[in-house]
Amino acid sequence: MNFIAIFIFISEVLYAQSNEYSLSRCIEIVHKNISSQIAQNKVRVAKKELVVTKDSFLPSLALSNQHNLSTGRVLDPTTYQFLTNRTVYDMNASIGGSMTLFSGLDRVHRVMRAALNVRTAELDVEKTKNELTLEVTRLFLKTLMDKEAIQICENKVALLEKQEEIICKKVEYQSATQGDLMKVQADIMRAQVDCASARNELSLDKVSMCELLEINDWEHFDVTFDMGMVEPRFWSASDVLANATGLPQIRQKEIAVEQAKRDVKIASASYWPTIKLNAGYGSTFSNARKRTTGEGYNFYDQMRENMNSYVTLSLSIPILSSITVSHTAKAKRYAVRSSERNFKRRSFLWTRR
Repeated sequence: MNFIAIFIFISEVLYAQSNEYSLSRCIEIVHKNISSQIAQNKVRVAKKELVVTKDSFLPSLALSNQHNLSTGRVLDPTTYQFLTNRTVYDMNASIGGSMTLFSGLDRVHRVMRAALNVRTAELDVEKTKNELTLEVTRLFLKTLMDKEAIQICENKVALLEKQEEIICKKVEYQSATQGDLMKVQADIMRAQVDCASARNELSLDKVSMCELLEINDWEHFDVTFDMGMVEPRFWSASDVLANATGLPQIRQKEIAVEQAKRDVKIASASYWPTIKLNAGYGSTFSNARKRTTGEGYNFYDQMRENMNSYVTLSLSIPILSSITVSHTAKAKRYAVRSSERNFKRRSFLWTRR
């Protein structure tokens, strides 16, 4: 029985310690919550989009196999002669590819734009972690203040209760009035109300803290703070300014300017002509084709003799579409000015802070 009692006592102590969270432990947990995971997923999506954008430089390649069955007056695709009252089966198999040789550096700018999107998503992860760290630190300190407020209220109630005992004795010996006793009792009731309000505030802050940390058992949740682990650090004005300008919010605004400039270059690329290279290789089979002797062709001989290939170089020059491109490029330039002003405004506000 003694062994069981000792085991239960040790289990209770370990359970209580496991439910006491330090500030560093809370920050470590909150960096793994849903908001942080969503921001990290955005980074993965941005990286995949960057890979897709880079793949646009690769040529496209496709296999084609077409089967036709025609009846009546039919054109033989192998001899280009019309046949009357015939049922003709023909097949066309080919492999072809195309590649854009030049498009005004459009794809180059799109790759650079996608790389900036990746950097923005990575900064968003950093920004989310900073915001979560600030929020959990605020709630952590608020919870400590609530616990201190409860202790102060309880000490006040205990002090007033002792004072009530003294006044009760004074009333008994007629050295104090009943009004003095009622006044102390009213103070006790007000102090008890303050204690209940402080406990209520502590419960609400614990719920908010557990919601942020994604912990279900908020009733047994508690925080602990070790003052010996705090190392004081003195910040100069230059240190504060350097750290403020290096915040992810500021760097995101700076990247937004680069993204807007890259959008202008992407829009302006449509002014340039497009050069494409197409190539293919294939063959055709028709059951209507005959040899000069009147004998039919077998499939493999006909496919071998009908082999054909092609190479096409095409040039496309925009004419009427340049008007639309001009308006699009102007809109992107306005976006650049807005991004630059927003960046300067945000930097000014942070330096003022």
